[in-house]
Amino acid sequence: MAMYLIALVTLVITGLVAILHIVFDLKALGEGIALFVKISDLLLILSLLFFVHKMPTKPREDRKLESRD
Repeated sequence: MAMYLIALVTLVITGLVAILHIVFDLKALGEGIALFVKISDLLLILSLLFFVHKMPTKPREDRKLESRD
């Protein structure tokens, strides 16, 4: 449960940084901010991948029928 909470907080914070970057063009402020934005983008992608990977899936009907045999 803690992993989901950490991933959600990371997703929200990095999403806000991405929106601020789009609106205010943060990379133009300097190399330090540009590095911060790149790391933030990477963390955003990783947290989205975490949620996609951990998303519960429903078994298809084909698999249910095969497992009953």
